[in-house]
Amino acid sequence: MAVYLVSTETPKNKLTYILPVVLGFAIEVVGTNTGWPFGEYTYGSALGLSIANTPLMIGVLWWLLIRSMYDVLSVKISSVWTKSLLVGVAMTAMDVLIEPVAIELNFWSWEGESVPMSNYIAWFVLSTLFTRITASGHAKNPMSLWVLMVLNVFFTILGLRY
Repeated sequence: MAVYLVSTETPKNKLTYILPVVLGFAIEVVGTNTGWPFGEYTYGSALGLSIANTPLMIGVLWWLLIRSMYDVLSVKISSVWTKSLLVGVAMTAMDVLIEPVAIELNFWSWEGESVPMSNYIAWFVLSTLFTRITASGHAKNPMSLWVLMVLNVFFTILGLRY
């Protein structure tokens, strides 16, 4: 995480880097304590220190994924709304990839036997909105593509195992 922060250009708007952490953590606190909008789930202990039944790391992970995907998609697309929608699709696809591994490794668990469709709908809508709210083409990180590649390989390999 520190390498990612050090290697980025300085954003003109500091909220570009702070707001996704706050928004991601806040919606997860709502989700773990009410079941809305994702469905009924609880976090395990694997992600570390929690406040209000939600690991602090979750906000950072929302930020890392949104920022990385936005950086990668910003290369060829100029419309912020188009980029935001594509980030929403990419974030939802990433969640589909992560879910079986995260459940197996006790990152979190769902009340029912399977992940509810409301989770994927919420991921798409919220990540699209969070991206649009915090979108900034003013800060790029050369590590973004590598972060996404490593996460995809990691979760794909573990997903094949589970």
